[in-house]
Amino acid sequence: LLSTKDYVSQLEKEIAAIDHAYELKQKHIKAARAKKCKKIDDQIEALLQEKERLNNRFDRKAIDLKRSYEVIHGEKQGILSSLQEAIKRIGNALDDVNRARRCYKHLHK
Repeated sequence: LLSTKDYVSQLEKEIAAIDHAYELKQKHIKAARAKKCKKIDDQIEALLQEKERLNNRFDRKAIDLKRSYEVIHGEKQGILSSLQEAIKRIGNALDDVNRARRCYKHLHK
């Protein structure tokens, strides 16, 4: 049988061993949390970089579309001007034809 003093000493050693194991477990948990947080932070950073890349790509596409629109709009304006000019010439030609008809009818009465 152990004396009370030895028994208390043994209990204190066991409590110290349990406290030490608990501290080690807490350190392990803290390290695991830090590792998990780092992994999540890395994933967030990767997502932010992808978002930035996509935003830049979208901006470039928007600029390209705007340029294409401006080119098409310019071409459309040129075509409309050409059509207006052609319609004017056709109108003038029809006027000339009608004048020629009237002259022809007048001369052959």
